Amino acid sequence: MSTPTALQPAILSRNSSTYSTIIYPRPEPEQRGCLIAKVHGSHLPSSLQIPDVRPYITPFYRRTRLTFTSRNAGEPVTFFVGPETNCRRFDIHHQLLCKSSSIFNLPTGYPRIITEPIDLPNTDSDAFGAIYQWLYEGVPPNLIYEGELQLLMEMWVVLAALGLKDKMNTIMRLDMALMQPKECTCSIETVKWVYDHTDPRSKLRGYIIAIFCQRGPALTAELFNTKGGIMKDAVKFFVTLNRVRAGNPKGIGGYDLPARFATARTFKPSAVPGSPGQFFATLVTGSEKIDLSKVVYPLPSFLVWGDQWQDLPDEHFFVKPDDESQEGGAVLSQLEKMR
Repeated sequence: MSTPTALQPAILSRNSSTYSTIIYPRPEPEQRGCLIAKVHGSHLPSSLQIPDVRPYITPFYRRTRLTFTSRNAGEPVTFFVGPETNCRRFDIHHQLLCKSSSIFNLPTGYPRIITEPIDLPNTDSDAFGAIYQWLYEGVPPNLIYEGELQLLMEMWVVLAALGLKDKMNTIMRLDMALMQPKECTCSIETVKWVYDHTDPRSKLRGYIIAIFCQRGPALTAELFNTKGGIMKDAVKFFVTLNRVRAGNPKGIGGYDLPARFATARTFKPSAVPGSPGQFFATLVTGSEKIDLSKVVYPLPSFLVWGDQWQDLPDEHFFVKPDDESQEGGAVLSQLEKMR
């Protein structure tokens, strides 16, 4: 086997077993100040340059205990993702994890000492790989098809396990943009997946229900037979949507409400600091009665997230910095055992 050239990662393949580990070869003598790793075609930022590390290869089926001699914060943390019979290995630099997530730091602020791989057997490797690329390239995924909604849901759950709260909120904005067109459909299978992989208190449940109630398929008897409280939560949000409908009367058959009645407008500041407020319009009918047979109450064309016509999910579903994550136990429990 030929030795990879300096500064070039390699992925090796053998007939007897498959290797999926990026190899960081030792640099030439004049390059030994640090090693610029090239990961999936992208260079590591200069702020994340890491000390020189020796190459290593671990096959899918063999999991070795890591013993770091210097225990430097720049050394890689190994994740085995997927079922043990067909897992994938990802190496993420400790320094990058410590900067991005509080769970990789001790309460004192110092980095945790991580001496073993972290196992995530119930995590989808494609979702983890998308986050891996996002961490190093600094660019969130660009998804354009409604069928990719579940991938974003899976990424949110992985980000919660890693404690990457800012990116969890970014995923919600991406979901919102993806499902904004009215012709998009959120399947009940995606909702079931979220309920099967999250804690009952998870904000992701309320979030996916809000999308499902506005972009879901026509209601059938099968939907009412779902388990896990899906329909109970959906009914609660339908009540919220009915309050939104009540504030959105539209005349039909040439019955023009704005032309017949005066409109009074009021402004309500946002409850979220830095977010824009909202104007509310009220029809002033006076003594004239409205012909309710010519009035319908549709939902707005855009996704709403609360009964005050919130057009962003921030107020109700964003994860705050001080929120405790209900999905982070898979990683945090393993880190705490390495004390």
